[in-house]
Amino acid sequence: MYSFATLYKPVKSILSTDSADKVSISVSTKANPDFSVAVRGARANADGKVESSLSWSQKLKQGGVAYTVNGSLDQDATVGVTVVASGVAKGLNADLSSKMKTACADNKVTGNLDYTAEKFHLTGNFDHTCGGALLLTATATAQVVEGLVVGGDAQIKALPKEANPLKKYTVGARYSMKNIDVATQLEDSLKKIRVGYAQKIDDSVSVAGEFAHELKSDKAPVFTLGTQYKIDSDSSIKANINTKGIANATYSLTVNPRLTTSISAEADVFAKNVSKVGLSINYSA
Repeated sequence: MYSFATLYKPVKSILSTDSADKVSISVSTKANPDFSVAVRGARANADGKVESSLSWSQKLKQGGVAYTVNGSLDQDATVGVTVVASGVAKGLNADLSSKMKTACADNKVTGNLDYTAEKFHLTGNFDHTCGGALLLTATATAQVVEGLVVGGDAQIKALPKEANPLKKYTVGARYSMKNIDVATQLEDSLKKIRVGYAQKIDDSVSVAGEFAHELKSDKAPVFTLGTQYKIDSDSSIKANINTKGIANATYSLTVNPRLTTSISAEADVFAKNVSKVGLSINYSA
C-alpha cells in the first residue's frame, strides 16, 4: 500500500516539469557500494545567488535492520543529519533528521514512523524548531475496494498550546485501473480542490490533466494539461500549459551512464516572454 504523500503522484509526476531559473551542477562518487559523496552547486539567474552543498551517505546493517545515515553541509554552514532505519519490524520504518545552525531559531529536528500493510498505510511525524513550535502530523491511506484508495492527513500544533491546535488537514482519493489513474484532493482544510487524470497511452507517451480551484476565492479555476514523451531510451521531454497562460517544458538527456543533463524553460504565453530558463548537469564518478 502506498502512502498519502504519493496519492496524487501519477498526475503530479507528469505535470511537474521542475522548471527552475538557475544553473545547477552536481557530482557524486562512491568509495564503495555502501558509501557515497556528492557535491552540488547552483547559481540563480535572477539575482546571481550561489548555493552549494556537500553531502554523504553511509549504509549499514545491524540486527536485521538496514540503516542509512545521510549528512550535509551547505554554504550557510547548515549541518544536516538524517538516520533512516528500514525493517525495524515487519512493515515498519523510521527516520530522524536534524538541521543545525548558529542561531537557535534555525535549528530543527524532525522524525517519522512509517507503517505499511497490504491494504493500509500509516505515518506519524513530529517537527520541532528550537524555541518555536512543535508540530505533529498523522496520515493514513486504505484500500476500500480493488483500485480505490482513500486517505487523509492532519497537522496539529502541540506546542505552544492553542485553543484550536488543528492547523490544517487534507483528504483525498485515487482510483486506478489499467494505464489510467484518477485522483482528487481537498487541501488546506478543505479550502482548495484538485482533481487530476493521468493516462499512459503507450510505452512512450503519457498525458495528464488537472482542475484546481480555491473554493473560498473569487479566482477562476485553473486547468492544466501536460504530457510526457519518451523520445528514446536516453532522452525525454515533459511539457504543460495552464489556463493562466503559463507553459513549462523540460528536456532530459542521458549522455552516458554517468552523465545526465536537463534543460527547462517557463514562459508566459499571454505576456509573450520567457520567465525562467534552467540547466542541470549531474555526473556520477
